[in-house]
This record gives sequence, structure tokens and C-alpha cells, in this order.
Amino acid sequence: MTLLDVRDLVVRFRTADGIIYAVNGVTFELEAGETLGLVGESGCGKSVTNLAIMRLLPKPAGRIEGGQVLFDGLDVLAMAEPEVRDLRGKEIAMIFQDPMTSLNPVYRIGEQIAEAIRAHEKTDRRTAKRRAVELLRQVEAPGGLHGDEMLGAARRPLEASARARVARVHSVCGLSLGRQRSLS
Repeated sequence: MTLLDVRDLVVRFRTADGIIYAVNGVTFELEAGETLGLVGESGCGKSVTNLAIMRLLPKPAGRIEGGQVLFDGLDVLAMAEPEVRDLRGKEIAMIFQDPMTSLNPVYRIGEQIAEAIRAHEKTDRRTAKRRAVELLRQVEAPGGLHGDEMLGAARRPLEASARARVARVHSVCGLSLGRQRSLS
């Protein structure tokens, strides 16, 4: 069964200097369990395609002006914003290229992951913290930093590889248990 079906996706950015034609008719299908890599030169629309699928384009400049995005049979482009917000992080997630952008330096890593879990699983703080530790244990960082230690760590002192692993957990921590894949 097709999990993600993108058909003729068109994205434009309207700026003071004119229209930027960012994505022009992108089409692909992704079956459950498959991996797809979008490859291309810098600025060719890879990130914009993913932001459009997730409905995270910067507003008001970024607009989806054509095409269809079906996720597990749901028409993502026709969904109301609260429905899309519920879908994001619970059923579909994006792992950003720069792990620094997905973590707030003011809060501890564990707080941020537990907050995302609570937003999607409607659970209490203790359960969310326990779940955050479980997820962090799956991505043990080099240098011996383990789940419990990462939970209380600040974002800044972590090595780049550890930040990337934490960002991976943060991006997918709200995914339903039935859909979660290995994080390592």
C-alpha cells in the first residue's frame, strides 16, 4: 500500500522581487517500509518539497499552488490546520538537516522531547519522561553519553553527532508506536 503519494506538486514563493518557482511538478510514491532519497543541487527544491508535504512552508510567501499530497490515503493539502498539526509528529515527521534548528538552547533535551510526546500521546509528565529516556537509549551518543544522561543535558555541550541523534529522536518522538522504526 502506498504510504506517501505526491502528484504534480507545485510550490511558489511570492517576494517583493517577483515569483520564485521553487517546485515544479514533483511526483513520487513511497510504499510503507521503503526509503526515498531526494537528491539534487543546492537550491533545487528538496527541502521545499518536504516542507510542502508537511505543510510547513513559511507564510505568507510560500504557497502550494498545485498538486496533491496523500499520506496513508489522507489528502494532506485539503486538511484543516488542526488536523495537519495532529498528523505532524504523530504520523509523519521531518528530520531537519541542521540538528541545531530543532532544539531550543534554553531548555534541557529531555524537557523538549517529553513535551513533544505529551503533545501527541496525551500522557502525564512522568510517563513522557520515561518514554523520552527509552527513545534516547536507542540512539546512544559516542563518548558514553546514554539516555538518562542526555535527558538532562543542555543542547549546546553535545557533540554534533550527539545533537543529530537527539534531533532524530525529537523529530519522531510523537510517532505512534505502530509506525515507529528503529532510530539508530
